[in-house]
Amino acid sequence: MSAIQEQAGRWSYDRQRLGHRSPDVEAALRAVVGVYSSHPSAPLSLRARAKGFTTEAFRRLDADRRALRLPAMRGSIHLLPRETAHLAFRAAPEPPSGLRQRLKYFGIAEDRYPELREAALAAADEPSTARDLGQKLREATGYDGSPTPVLSGMAREGVLLRVGAEGPRSNALRYVATQTWLGDDLPAADADKALAWLAGEYLRAFGPARPEDFRWWAGVSKGRAAAALETVETIELEDGHLLPYQDLQAFEAAEGPGPDAVDVLPKWDCYTMGYAPDGRERFVHPDVRGRVYTPAGDGLGVVLVGGTAVGAWEARFSGKVMEARLDMFERPGARLKRILDGRFGEIAVLLGAREIRFA
Repeated sequence: MSAIQEQAGRWSYDRQRLGHRSPDVEAALRAVVGVYSSHPSAPLSLRARAKGFTTEAFRRLDADRRALRLPAMRGSIHLLPRETAHLAFRAAPEPPSGLRQRLKYFGIAEDRYPELREAALAAADEPSTARDLGQKLREATGYDGSPTPVLSGMAREGVLLRVGAEGPRSNALRYVATQTWLGDDLPAADADKALAWLAGEYLRAFGPARPEDFRWWAGVSKGRAAAALETVETIELEDGHLLPYQDLQAFEAAEGPGPDAVDVLPKWDCYTMGYAPDGRERFVHPDVRGRVYTPAGDGLGVVLVGGTAVGAWEARFSGKVMEARLDMFERPGARLKRILDGRFGEIAVLLGAREIRFA
């Protein structure tokens, strides 16, 4: 690991607000730009950062319209702070070909989409499941296919919003018309100006980082990424890493977490998904990177000690039993084992399990 990566690890731990360094769940969300929307990744990502996390506080993000679920970085659905959600959404709009391909795959004629869109929009006057909206589509238009391509296309237009499920483990999302939920349309924004904003936010939360890291995280072309980064006042450190100029002094003085700090992050955590595959050395050694990521580059759950990955984890549920599979890179000592037993026990309770078993 290079000296810049070592210091980046110390700095990033704080900037990512790990170790419950955010005062509340909303502050944690703002600190990291956004988290992947799926459950339980979203609540577990915020739990790792917020003090006094509760499922009710997380649920209120949706219920009080303080956060929105929209397609954003890499085209993935993110939970985003409401005041800036439209910028992350507008930064990389889906090209028209995306909707055409989706309709073709599901066998829907392009000229029928406007009719289905209007019928779905009228039906989504309150948060409703895809199944319920599909039934209303059948009644209004006679369409008996899957509502998924219609609802997905509308969500990527920004006229339909997803609303989270009540439970932190459920992905039974509901859909609602944007105008109904917010009282207005999503604010407009020029795509390039929105991406420039996103570049500044990325370097604030994830820097120092290379242009390739930003390009990978945002899911945009090399040219657009470079142009956006040029709008941010940065200083270039070694190996092409960029840091906001105003952060240099604090970056050089960053001390990072103590050697015994233990963090349990879920799969697709915003930190583990924040860098290109060859840019993750600040928290995972290259020799074990393949045990923390899938071949496609998606992050698994990870255990950090002192800000460095020491193991990966996955979990599945059988009734009220959470079965956790730990892949520790070295045999944990008694102290770490006690801490992990406690941390995973807390996660199991949060996700509604009555018992946890380790594989």
